[in-house]
Amino acid sequence: TSPPDDNFEVAMFAWNAPLPRLEQISYKICDNADQIQPVTCDAQNTARTGTDLEGVIRLRMGVKAIGSTLTGKTFKLQYASSSSTCAAATGFTDISSTTAVNVAWRGYNNTPADGAAITANLLTGATVLETYEETSNATQATDVTAGNTGEWDWAVENYFAGSGQKYCFRMLESDGTL
Repeated sequence: TSPPDDNFEVAMFAWNAPLPRLEQISYKICDNADQIQPVTCDAQNTARTGTDLEGVIRLRMGVKAIGSTLTGKTFKLQYASSSSTCAAATGFTDISSTTAVNVAWRGYNNTPADGAAITANLLTGATVLETYEETSNATQATDVTAGNTGEWDWAVENYFAGSGQKYCFRMLESDGTL
């Protein structure tokens, strides 16, 4: 027999665990209802045309946790006008308070309390119920584990959105992290 081979190497590798990442995967635009659940919604991931000045919509947003669990996050909703696709949109603006003036879109004050838990998912693939929101800075109510999708409901008013403009909405962390 041969003697044991004493020539070997040990390699050590270190890496940072991936930070939680968000992916906005779905949305529905619904008619406003002064209750926690909107009733009439457009098809999932379908743009809407013709929201009247001072018209109110409910925007259901599905955000998927990629890499690790989303926990204790605060989110905001932003909008931008775009002449082409939403992927090409720039110059996003935070949704303002319900009393803001000189803005295209602002939050809207319905009877449900801002931050109230939504009671049913409307988005296909959403697995975690989150909250109803009237302004930006929505605090996450329930953890969204990696691979799952949280659903938020935003009430927004067309205050001075330009006629014939295409508007895109996105949800991101309140510090601006996408």
